[in-house]
Amino acid sequence: MKTLKLTSALIVAISINSSSTLRAQTADIKLKDIPANANEETTISIKKGPTATTPAPATTAKVKYEIISEQEDLEGDDFYNLKDALQSWKLACDEWKKEFREQNKENKILYISCGNKQKVREEGKFQYRSKASYKIKVKVEEEV
Repeated sequence: MKTLKLTSALIVAISINSSSTLRAQTADIKLKDIPANANEETTISIKKGPTATTPAPATTAKVKYEIISEQEDLEGDDFYNLKDALQSWKLACDEWKKEFREQNKENKILYISCGNKQKVREEGKFQYRSKASYKIKVKVEEEV
């Protein structure tokens, strides 16, 4: 017995007419094109899904993410000069952002801010402080 398998590229339309007769039509081949020996039986199998010659589709991994939102204290050095104190806070802010980006290269940074600066005066010196905040998207786990 000879078995012929048709690949998934073959499009088959099956219809039933009013006299309950099955009729199959193909887009690529005709049944008369299939070699058949008069001495042997020929079987045509139509199956849905991958065959032994067709690789199964790769499974896609689902990745789960978590959004983390935090705040940190940020402060510049204290100076007698107000302008120097402000410059110190700006440098501290830039340095914090730079370090944060370097530490979170694998995560997606959604929001990063040094916050609103507030001037503080202690013992004749000025200092700027703020609450820096960030929001990042972190990969938690992968499911296969």
